[in-house]
Amino acid sequence: FRSRDALDRVYHRIMFGMSAADVLMSTAIAVTTLTMPRDSIYDQFDGLKLGNQATCNTQGFLFMFGALCTSMYNAALMVYFYLSIHKRMSDNSMSRCIEPFFHIASVGYGLVLAIAFLVFDLYNPTPFVP
Repeated sequence: FRSRDALDRVYHRIMFGMSAADVLMSTAIAVTTLTMPRDSIYDQFDGLKLGNQATCNTQGFLFMFGALCTSMYNAALMVYFYLSIHKRMSDNSMSRCIEPFFHIASVGYGLVLAIAFLVFDLYNPTPFVP
């Protein structure tokens, strides 16, 4: 039962962005320890370790990017409801004036921080967080 409007409304586009980011984050969570380096010094992690540093970085990047984008899209959804209900802003004016900022801020925030973690080599297993 697919909507005929598809992505015609601002609400649906925000939800699509949030869902896409959540899929990335959930995929990173689903592979659990598979992407951890085989030569990891931490033995308390149960599970198969088949990865290397690159796969560990990829998993960390996808998790961080997905989590940050999902959070920002959630904030965008709150602003959308505030503007549409309390301020009675129309969907057309919101899509022209505010929606581009929603997407740029959500994806930009996620990308900047996820890349910063990658540059500073912060995606590694720790003994404190399984």
